Amino acid sequence: MALALVLAACGNTGTPFKVVRVFPEDGYLGFRQDDTIEVVFNAPANAASLSAAYRSDSDGLRPDQVALALLGDGRVLRIIPNHPLPYSPDENRLRFHFVLGTELTDQHGRHLAAPLSVTFTTLRTRRAALLSDAAFDGVVIQASGGVQYQVVANGGVVAAGDGDHDEVYRGFLAFPWPQDLAEPLSAELRLYAPAKNGSPFQNLGRLAFELMDLGERLGAADFLEGPLIPAQRFEDGSGFTVGQYLTYEVSSYAEEAFARGLARLDLRLSFETNTNNDQTEDAVLFYAREASSVDPDLLPTLLLTYLAP
Repeated sequence: MALALVLAACGNTGTPFKVVRVFPEDGYLGFRQDDTIEVVFNAPANAASLSAAYRSDSDGLRPDQVALALLGDGRVLRIIPNHPLPYSPDENRLRFHFVLGTELTDQHGRHLAAPLSVTFTTLRTRRAALLSDAAFDGVVIQASGGVQYQVVANGGVVAAGDGDHDEVYRGFLAFPWPQDLAEPLSAELRLYAPAKNGSPFQNLGRLAFELMDLGERLGAADFLEGPLIPAQRFEDGSGFTVGQYLTYEVSSYAEEAFARGLARLDLRLSFETNTNNDQTEDAVLFYAREASSVDPDLLPTLLLTYLAP
């Protein structure tokens, strides 16, 4: 009984002092600036031994560039860089490395059973030209009087405006995220307009690009559904040229869609005025993903710059 009490008081000194968990683990890709480097031990560490045990030659993690903090009873070590670790500005990964050597002891003087060596990378910057999803590209048409709707999906064009019977066109585009997207940085929508019929900008006002959530498929209800946020991007016609690429900055939409956990960037194109009731078509037409007979470079494209592991 006396021997058991002595062993309990000494913290069961027969158990090796070791690391039981570490984040990021060795080989981890995509460490974020708001992540925390944390090492968990099976026994409280001795703070006085930390400085001799910690080593790193990586800029940003060198001993004079970090704070070493033991939390609680000393079982959790946080390595806190003085400045956020940088992300790679291109496709190449930035690697960081640190070691906790066996100089580290616990509060009973036991040395770390084995050194801990961790190499990890921060996020990197990637760029992609994303084609729209043909399953969502399309037009929802509201018939004159607003009581009937027609969904024209998988067609060759996306249109917005009104028709010669005062029906109203609203166009839709959707761009699935790349699988490795960690955070969007900037987004530019690139469209090609093969035609403009009538005088849509003079008669119907500005063309609005609206952020939507189209769910599992494009439907008639998407004509009337309100946008997720008020429209922030417009085409007033002053720079609209048929037969040329048109580009629109939509970074705020990409950030909002990603923050909401949406699987795509869904956009609706509609004019400020549905129809001017003159029974004359006023509309703009853009090539859609299904325009298979045209040069692939003319298809709707989202130029996305983003962070990835």
